[in-house]
Amino acid sequence: MNKLLNPKILISTVSIFVIGIVLGIFIPTLLSNNTSAKTIGNQLVLNGDPQTPGLNIPLSTIDASANGWIDPMLCAPGRGRYFTKEDSANLVVLYNNAETVSGVYLRSDTEMPAPWKKTDALKGGGGIEIIGQEHWGLYAFFNDPIQACQRPDAKSVGTGGTHYQGPKAVRSEYKPTATPAPILSLPETIAKISEGLSSDTKMFKVVNTTDESDVATNITSSQVAKLLSSLTDTQEGTGKWIDNISHRGLTGNTASIADILPSAKSDKLSVSLWINDNNDLNLIEINGSITYEGSQLTNLNISPE
Repeated sequence: MNKLLNPKILISTVSIFVIGIVLGIFIPTLLSNNTSAKTIGNQLVLNGDPQTPGLNIPLSTIDASANGWIDPMLCAPGRGRYFTKEDSANLVVLYNNAETVSGVYLRSDTEMPAPWKKTDALKGGGGIEIIGQEHWGLYAFFNDPIQACQRPDAKSVGTGGTHYQGPKAVRSEYKPTATPAPILSLPETIAKISEGLSSDTKMFKVVNTTDESDVATNITSSQVAKLLSSLTDTQEGTGKWIDNISHRGLTGNTASIADILPSAKSDKLSVSLWINDNNDLNLIEINGSITYEGSQLTNLNISPE
């Protein structure tokens, strides 16, 4: 399987694969007299090497499980359920909650051109790690991924990230809904984040978003905690999805990032940060005029390494 998806032939693989999808899937659907039909044909084959017979991709979750593909059970909003297989490290098959194949994710450990994208890791529904290392990835969807997490009997698009119970789910006894934990106030939130960072061993890196170059690495959690403690005028910000997980946004201002970049010179800087439900900090954006080691910087990202 890995030979089939060798990075040297992945480009031709994708081209052949996409053409095959158009000819073998979409055209039969468009020509169908039954406009409500959702069939995608009876076979889906991935082949980038003429010396191999190709890989048959199961059209349903039942067939996928029978052929050794692992069902994660959790659906990632806007993506689907990421099915993996031990001998298919460079391929992830996506299925929707209607139990049919909806797309694939191709992986390469060597640099690839656009539309491939470099990513630190790939996470599925519920934040489950699918690929835990830096790589180049490419999605190919066969239908609208926004509908992937919608239950077959639902009339609206699901938000995803929930366990799919399937069409044969058994009705359980009624249990009162637990009262959700209250959202911490801004000062409490900043204090909670700083407290967690102070005792954490996580390392961060600073990236210049203009050219995606690393400005600094091996930034300690305590350094980041000191930056947060310097924030003023903190407010609620716009939320963001990071690795398919919803994050709460906060904003504030600071006069200096010397705790992160000791020789940096700056005036007032705007800071945005995003945390998950566990108050884990996963991204900081800094905007403003910064002079560092002879360079003028205006936009920096700080994230875990």
